[in-house]
Amino acid sequence: MATQKTGEWASALLARFEDQLPNRIGAYGTQARMSQDQLVACLIHISRYRFSLVISGLTKMLQRVNEAALQNRYEPERCYFESLVIILTTLERCLTNQTKPICLAKTLLTPSRRE
Repeated sequence: MATQKTGEWASALLARFEDQLPNRIGAYGTQARMSQDQLVACLIHISRYRFSLVISGLTKMLQRVNEAALQNRYEPERCYFESLVIILTTLERCLTNQTKPICLAKTLLTPSRRE
């Protein structure tokens, strides 16, 4: 039950994060930037417990913003670029703050035992 609540909270946090990106609300003021920084800190914290949910949510968000930027060429590009940078920075921070080592190299380097 607690895992379900954490997942719901993470999903709601991701939705709020996306709604406050510059491509949605326009140019940032000081208050909006502070709010975005708080959301980033919360996402980084929750990614320790719901890593795959947060990473996949940010990745999908990145795709949506990129597609919207390609479709809406008449709108200011700066807001889309700022949104992409914010999402990529958040992704990077979530990945670097991961406490469990992600060992893809070991998986890739282990010989397959198909015979």
